[in-house]
Amino acid sequence: MKKPVILIIAVIYIIAIVVVGFLGIPARVYNPKTFVTGIELTFDDKLEAIPTSEGTDYSFRIYSPDTFSFDIVARVKPDEATEKKCIFKKLDNLTEESYTFTTTFNEKGGYTIASFTCAKVKKSRPKTITVSVGPADGNKSLTKKIDILLKAK
Repeated sequence: MKKPVILIIAVIYIIAIVVVGFLGIPARVYNPKTFVTGIELTFDDKLEAIPTSEGTDYSFRIYSPDTFSFDIVARVKPDEATEKKCIFKKLDNLTEESYTFTTTFNEKGGYTIASFTCAKVKKSRPKTITVSVGPADGNKSLTKKIDILLKAK
């Protein structure tokens, strides 16, 4: 083969690769990520709902003469979201002696449970627990603030 024929084949080969690169099938994501669009919270029956203050999404009051515990369940919407876990964060400055909470994630049910254990509250010193709950996928616009007023009976 002569040099001009080899050069023409090489140029056509390179042009074909460039044309297919621009006009070929576009790349697609085969494992799409479904983001959280909402959070549904279910509160324990022990909590009594009260009107919310400014900047708070939920406000509750609970009366107890002794140590007590309660749960808050967080479920994300839609059900087919990629990351179904919720993150609870403590926003108040109460000490660990006042209350503690643990979170557990149910893989099968796709919900997060926050279990709170509170110490005895003195009659003269009511306390307010302030926590936030948000999706683990990082959408900060869905974060909800919860205030719980602890009072002695």
